[in-house]
Amino acid sequence: MSHYHKDLIIKYNFNFKENQFLVYFRKLLDSNEVDKWIELYNLGTYDKGYLKGSTIFWQVDQNSKVRTGKIMKYDENTGKRIPKKQNWYHAIYNKNDFNLKQVPFGLHLLRKHKTKKIALVESEKTACLMSTFMPNFIWLAIGSCQNLTNNTKLNL
Repeated sequence: MSHYHKDLIIKYNFNFKENQFLVYFRKLLDSNEVDKWIELYNLGTYDKGYLKGSTIFWQVDQNSKVRTGKIMKYDENTGKRIPKKQNWYHAIYNKNDFNLKQVPFGLHLLRKHKTKKIALVESEKTACLMSTFMPNFIWLAIGSCQNLTNNTKLNL
């Protein structure tokens, strides 16, 4: 299983005023709430090419190892994902030699919040929002309904 060092998150921890996902939600919510998402979930901003201004939703395991990041572009006026404007960090930077084993978005929070109950949702966007509206849970996202079956092991 391949992974990145947790310092990779720091490399993309900037340009939040250009992050279209965060720009949209700052219009609807208190900026402090949106800033909590950045810290809680280690959100990043991608700054290159057709994905410039996209959000990086890092998949970090319980040992603080970065498995990959889902890079998704959102419309800053609607908050909706822009079709065909997404990619994976490992697909851009390690096309041939990366052995991916995905983990749920937010999994790293289990180490810090051992007494909270876990809630599972499909999208990273929903996990962020629910962390604001129902903060007594640890909100994890599986990223796609296809990632959850009767045989899925979440490595919790």
